[in-house]
Amino acid sequence: MAQGLTLNELTATTFTNQNDLLLIYQTGSTLSISVGNLTKNIVNTNFTGGTLTITGNTTIIGNSNSDMLRVTQTGSGNAFVVEDSSNPDSTPFVITSGGTVGVGTTTPTHTFHVSGNSNPVRFEGLQTNTGATKTIIADNNGVLYVENKPKKYVALLTQSSTSAPTAIVLENTLGTVTFGYNTTGIYSVTATGLLTTNKTTIVTGGAVCSTSNLTVNGFYLLSYNIPNLENGILNNSTLEITVYP
Repeated sequence: MAQGLTLNELTATTFTNQNDLLLIYQTGSTLSISVGNLTKNIVNTNFTGGTLTITGNTTIIGNSNSDMLRVTQTGSGNAFVVEDSSNPDSTPFVITSGGTVGVGTTTPTHTFHVSGNSNPVRFEGLQTNTGATKTIIADNNGVLYVENKPKKYVALLTQSSTSAPTAIVLENTLGTVTFGYNTTGIYSVTATGLLTTNKTTIVTGGAVCSTSNLTVNGFYLLSYNIPNLENGILNNSTLEITVYP
């Protein structure tokens, strides 16, 4: 290797041993490093100004208590760009100088901005809903946000003789709902503290909700064989309680 040359004087330097091949050259303000089967370690390397281009696979290995890789962008350009075989790539992975991340877009305008007209966004491994009362929806611009979702209890009720109604629960984001037998054709529905005044709707099949007795803790169901109240009418009959936020 030539000795005593400054970077401006260095046009090409090669190691003839193919296991230690390193080609360094400068064109204008661009410094390029082409690495063959280089087995030597390069440490404490500083490069200021211009463009550093590395051709070949690059592996960074280290043991540090600080950031393993730090990119500080003091200009107006992006801090990090990953392209496919196209350059410039119109659908890259981008981190802007302000920290905004873009996938499939060169100009992300939101904190997690994903653009893909030909390929839809896909999420895998999501947890099963076990009673959450909020949902994520997208507006007309594709922006995701959390919407307060009404709480619901949907069940099929069956009642016979003087027993309390039994329920096959189809959906429940409301909470604990229990049933009791009051008198012929009248059954209690208890939902302690779960119902909201003027924000609760009830849909029934085979029974009538006694709205005069509706409280935050529950209500009564009345089953009629018109004009008389009667037991044994409910048979997989619908009960749907919806409480709006």
